[in-house]
Amino acid sequence: MPFTIQYLVDDEKHINNIEEFLHEWRDSSLYINTYTSGSTGQPKLISIKKEYMIQSAKMTGELLAIKKGDNALLNLSIETIAGKMMVVRSLVLGLNLFIVETNNNPFLSDYKLPKIDFIALVPLQVSNILKANLADLKNIRNIIIGGANVSNEIIELLKLNEIQAFQTFGMTETISHFALKKIGKITEPFYSTNKNITISINKQNNTLIVNAPKIGVIDLNSTDIIELINEHQFKWIGRSDYIINSGGIKINPEEIESKISKFIPKPFFIYGIKDELLGEKLVLFIESEKSILINEEYKNSLPTKYYMPKEIIYLNQFIRTNSNKINRKKTVEEFKLK
Repeated sequence: MPFTIQYLVDDEKHINNIEEFLHEWRDSSLYINTYTSGSTGQPKLISIKKEYMIQSAKMTGELLAIKKGDNALLNLSIETIAGKMMVVRSLVLGLNLFIVETNNNPFLSDYKLPKIDFIALVPLQVSNILKANLADLKNIRNIIIGGANVSNEIIELLKLNEIQAFQTFGMTETISHFALKKIGKITEPFYSTNKNITISINKQNNTLIVNAPKIGVIDLNSTDIIELINEHQFKWIGRSDYIINSGGIKINPEEIESKISKFIPKPFFIYGIKDELLGEKLVLFIESEKSILINEEYKNSLPTKYYMPKEIIYLNQFIRTNSNKINRKKTVEEFKLK
């Protein structure tokens, strides 16, 4: 069965953007241009070989046992590598691709959706679907979640409802994800790569190095701090870009976020703000129009007093990238300007 596409959306611009990408995919050029996410800096324009995108799609299909004729749902922006790769996977694997509006819950579409076999989501979308369309999520055989780290709260809800999903790990330069770990019904502690992809560690700063020749990635040095298990498995610790130096103590904010996520019911992040005494102080930013009640138990989940936020700031809305990641730097910069 060949690839088919069906638009369940009235947004003409959205449809035109996807048709434009399909035209670009089928033209004589060997490359596709796309931008990096911009979550840690300015988005960069990069060119990716179409052949590498095809190989990436085949790896995902093999790993998740996606078969020809399966129904896939696209509710991510085609401007992101995640959105582009959902289209490419559908083309390469012969899937029926259904397009809905890019929003926080694709199952609130005015159109009747068929049974979906394969979907890619960001954590915010998963959270909303779990609350409003649980049955739809339970019905999907292959769920991949990326764009940001999945909170312990979401993982526990997936587990409670016996939903199996995969957290993805990757970046634009690796053509979307190159590693997966099970979360939910079965939750794994480590990410695992395809047999054709190997990883190592930069011993100077404990950051990840990726080698994936089939997708054109050779000795890619990332800013992700990891614990290396073997050449195909690793535990993610956080990003070196976000390290906070508070009073001479180097703190990984993502480690704190992981520990306190179940106590905070709203999107949040930890950031280092300049401080005369400490150099940088830990500040907890919460996306909420008003102060919320936070379970005081969150303090007991922290291993040391140095991990305790010195201030809590509530903002109506965080700034996000096109791929729906929280842009910490720009959010904090805008807050400082007010």
